[in-house]
Amino acid sequence: MGWYVGGAWAAFGILMALFYRARTGKGQFIDASPPEGLLSIANYHIQYYHLTKRKMPRAGNFDYAVFPYTYVKCKDGYAFMSGFTDPNWAALCEIMNRPDLQKMFPTIKERLTPENQPKIQKEIEKFTMNYTSAELLQIVLDYSKRPDRRGTVVTGRLNSPREVLNVEHHQMRKMFVKVRDKNYGELLLPNSLFRFMSETPGRIKWACRPISADNEYIYAKYLGIFKDELERLKSKGVI
Repeated sequence: MGWYVGGAWAAFGILMALFYRARTGKGQFIDASPPEGLLSIANYHIQYYHLTKRKMPRAGNFDYAVFPYTYVKCKDGYAFMSGFTDPNWAALCEIMNRPDLQKMFPTIKERLTPENQPKIQKEIEKFTMNYTSAELLQIVLDYSKRPDRRGTVVTGRLNSPREVLNVEHHQMRKMFVKVRDKNYGELLLPNSLFRFMSETPGRIKWACRPISADNEYIYAKYLGIFKDELERLKSKGVI
């Protein structure tokens, strides 16, 4: 993630520098590093430790500041489960037929206490492990139609990479496209995120440029070495 976030901050810095140059005519040096980029989006674990001198225990893939808002085990893998606010937590407890859990952790304060969250996670999984992700979704949908429902619960399957590719929405939006490249054959690539811009839509020009693919252009433009001379240097093993 550091590479991605560091690159994103670098790109943002370049845009700001271009804006500054347009205003002042002056360029500037940009220094952006991957570790600092990653730290800039780090969660509040550091702040929590700074304030309390305690580390948050890891009990699963969930958000400590919004709980339950977590992945839970089910019969066919994992599903997302959310019942964060008091009404929604009451609804989840009702769905699970666990009024004791609501009494034990009645408010957000109890549910956000780090020591309590692993306990809540395990109790939720005692329920979810009896069902598939599709069954859990149907249970939640049936509850949401009840006129006496106490809140809203959200659930959804944690898809595998193969399942992600088959999601209808992704296919309709052409989030992944197949291209045929002369060097690599048929490839499945993520599409441009900017393809729906009205004036300058993004597109995939090529899959991946092979080594030395742009040598002729670079050597001619910057060194004045054109095709014939380039071939001669290649034949002698100079380049």
